[in-house]
Parts: sequence; C-alpha cells; structure tokens
Amino acid sequence: PASLPGRGPHPPGTPAGRLRPRGGLGLEGVLVREAADLLLEAVRAGVSILIAGGTGSGKTTLAAALLAAIGEEKRVVVIEEASELPALPDGVAMEVLRSGLSFVECVRFALRQRPDLIAVGEVRGAEALALLQGAATGHPGVGTIHAPEPQVALKNLGRMACEAGGAPPAVVRGLIASGAVPLLVAHIGRYGGRRRVGRIEEVLPLGAGGHSGDRYPTHVLLAYDPDSDETRRAGWVQGDWGRGSL
Repeated sequence: PASLPGRGPHPPGTPAGRLRPRGGLGLEGVLVREAADLLLEAVRAGVSILIAGGTGSGKTTLAAALLAAIGEEKRVVVIEEASELPALPDGVAMEVLRSGLSFVECVRFALRQRPDLIAVGEVRGAEALALLQGAATGHPGVGTIHAPEPQVALKNLGRMACEAGGAPPAVVRGLIASGAVPLLVAHIGRYGGRRRVGRIEEVLPLGAGGHSGDRYPTHVLLAYDPDSDETRRAGWVQGDWGRGSL
C-alpha cells in the first residue's frame, strides 16, 4: 500500500478549516456557507458524513473539498478502489486495486494507522460495512453513495453492508441508527435547475420522533426552499455532538 505520512505545517495560503476544493474545481453556488460550516463542524465533532447524489452530481468533488479542509487538522486514511480523492498532508492513501490487499484487509491496516477519520471513496459494497464498523469503533468516516435522496441513500447503505458482510439486517440497521454513531447525509443534485447541496439530514436513533416501519428516522437540518431558490436552515442538531450550537 502507498502511504503518504507527514505532519508538516499547513501549506502557504491555506488556512485550516476553510472548505475549498482542490484542482480549481469551484463550489461557488453549490454549497452555501451555512452548509459548509455545518459539515466541517460535524467532522470535527466525530460525525460520519455520507454524501449522496446521482452520476456526475459532484459527490466526489464535495468529498474532496471536505477532506482537503479537514485534512489539515486531522489524520485521515483514504481507502479507494481507484484514486480520486486528494492526497493529504497528514494522511495515508491506499488504492485497493494496486495494494494487492482486499478491501477488508485495507480497512484493518487503516485502523492500525490511528486515524481520526476514514474516507472510503464511493460506497459500492464492502465500503458500507467498513464505514459503519469504523464509526462504531470510534473512527468516523466520509463516503459517497449513488442515491436520489437521503432516505434511499441510507437504505442502499444498509443493503450493501448486509450483502458485503453477511450481517443480519437488524444489526446493520442498528449500526446506522443506533444514536451512538452520529451520521449526517448530505444530498447534492439539481435543485431549482442547477447543481447544489440541497438537503442535509441528521440520522436519529431508531424509534425517535415516533418513526416506524422501514424508514430511517432523520431530522432535516438544511433544505432547499423553492420559493427563495436557496438552501436554508430547517432545523437544529438533535445529537449531543451539536445540540444547542448547530
């Protein structure tokens, strides 16, 4: 596996905590300031982030921008089938296809690197269970997933985790919505005729708020408002990590 160690100073002109993309890819008009601040503070607080959207929606661009900003503050291990996310100043990058290891073996290696955060690139199969198990052991993660909206993203995450690891659905469902593993889902897609992050939802513990059935209980934090053509605050964080401040 290729590792990129280092604990050097922040690169010139790149203050820590500013959510920005690498490679000249702009997020202007895609991500409002309040959404950027919420995602950054969530990652700092140990919350896992699942970025949902369709093909070409900008999921990887958003994940790369988030990691580039937070990578100056935290040790991040990036595990991908093919390299798409940025190299970070204090991080370890692992490309599964070139490493000769299975994805599960890469995750085990990653956990030995004492990461603050694990990024798994696009969630297609084994990445789903890795993201959940990592978070359950105190290693929050960032990943992208193909889905048209947050609820579908969570169901896809659960299905793939079950298929990849053979875990019972009830166990996986409990990992996703246990309350002990904080998780946000950000959806990027076309809202009002243009690409933007139009919804961020907080996953709540099972049974919260009277939710039942096969839907995951969630709380909307930011949502696109068609009347104003803006993404606006729709609620405040319920979890201990941000209650009363976010």
